[in-house]
Amino acid sequence: MFIISKNHLDIIYNFVDWEFKNISSIGNIINDEVVWNELPKGVEGVLCGVDGSRGKVEFCSGIVYGLSSYAIGKNIEKGMFELGVLPFFKEEDRVRRLMMTLEYRLATLVSKNVDLILLDGTLSGALIMPPLLSGDTNPLTVYPDLAEDLGWKFIKSLDNFWDEVLENLDGNIYDNTLLAIKIFQKFDSTYSEYVEDIREELFAANILNSRLEIACWGVYFEYIELLHSLNRLLEYDCTFIAKNFENSIITEKLKENNINVDILLDATLLNQIFRGRGYTTLKLEDCYNKKRSRRHINKICDVFGDYFKFLEVIRENPFEMIPKTYVRFAESSPILALEVPRTNKKSIEEVISLLIPYSKLGYPRYLKDAHNKAKISKKEFKKQILFMIKYISEKNRDFSLFFQSGREVLGE
Repeated sequence: MFIISKNHLDIIYNFVDWEFKNISSIGNIINDEVVWNELPKGVEGVLCGVDGSRGKVEFCSGIVYGLSSYAIGKNIEKGMFELGVLPFFKEEDRVRRLMMTLEYRLATLVSKNVDLILLDGTLSGALIMPPLLSGDTNPLTVYPDLAEDLGWKFIKSLDNFWDEVLENLDGNIYDNTLLAIKIFQKFDSTYSEYVEDIREELFAANILNSRLEIACWGVYFEYIELLHSLNRLLEYDCTFIAKNFENSIITEKLKENNINVDILLDATLLNQIFRGRGYTTLKLEDCYNKKRSRRHINKICDVFGDYFKFLEVIRENPFEMIPKTYVRFAESSPILALEVPRTNKKSIEEVISLLIPYSKLGYPRYLKDAHNKAKISKKEFKKQILFMIKYISEKNRDFSLFFQSGREVLGE
C-alpha cells in the first residue's frame, strides 16, 4: 500500500497556492473582458433530465459492455438498457459513442411532452470528437460508392425503425435497440429485419476479409446512427450542461495581455473572480477553435448533409451556433457551462429562466436524478457479468474460454 507523505502534500499545496495567486492577480483583466449578468426571473415549465452511463468488462477475446440512459421529469420516467459485445478495436471510444446515441435517442423520445430537455455534457464535444477512422480505414474513402449507397439505406432503415417501433415502445426498454451493431451480429434477431438488406449487400460485396475491415464498417454505421439520433434531438429545445469543462476562451484573452495561466480552465477563473449568482455568454471564437474544427465528422456530414439538416446548420458556423454560457444558480455553488444550440426556439435567457426553479441547490434537480438512475455501478455490473458467465458456461462449458481475462493469474 502506498503512503502519501508530507512532501507530496506540500508539493500539491504549493502548486495550488501559486495558481491561486496567479488567478487573483488577473481579476481586473477578466472583468474588462467578461460581463457578468444578473439571473433573469425564474419561470415554471416542464423539464426533463437525461443522462447515460456505461460499464465494460474486458476478456481475452473482447469486451462485454452495458449501456444505460435514463430520462426523468415531472410525470416522466423512462429508461433504456443495452448489453452487447465488441472486439478490441477503438472499444473505449465506441462504447462511449454508443452510450451517447442511446442518450440522444431517449431524449428525443420524451422531448415532445416537455418545454426543455437537459443533457449532461457538451454539444460541441459531440461534434469535435477525434475521428476513429482515418483516410485508409474510412469506407467512404476506400469504397465511396458502396459506402454512400449503404449509408443512405441505413438512414432510411433508422427512420423506419423510429416511426414503426421506437415511438410506440412503452415503459422501460431492455431490448437492444442500436441497429448499427446488429448489421454484424446476425444472432441478435430483435429488430434485425431493419438491417437485413444492408447486411446482405455488404457481405455479398466480398470486401470483409479481416476483423479490421469489419470493425471499420461497424464504426462507420455507428457514426451514422449517432448523428441520426443527435439530428433528431436538435428538432426540439434542449440544453447541454457540463459540470467540468476545459476551454481556453478566457485564457486566450489573457495571453493577448501576455499573461499565462498554467491551468487552462475557464471554470477555475470564473469561480474565483465571479462569486455571486449570475451568468455570462461567450462565443466560441474562430481563433480558439480553428485547429479543433478540423476534427468535425466532416466526411459523413459532407455526404449526408442534406439529411442531417439541423447538424448542417450548426456545422456551417459552430462558433456562432453553439455559444457557451457560464452560470451560477446558487451562492457558493460551482459555475456550470451551458450550451444552448441556436437551433432551439428558446433563447439562452429563456432557458436559464426555466432552469432557475429547478436549480435552487446549484444544479438542475432532474439532471441529477437522471444521473443517479442511469448510473451503472462497477460492482453491480461485474456481479451481473458473473451471473451471465455462469449461465452461459452451464449451457456449454467450452464457452467459458471466451470469458478468460488474463488477470486471473493475479487473483482478480
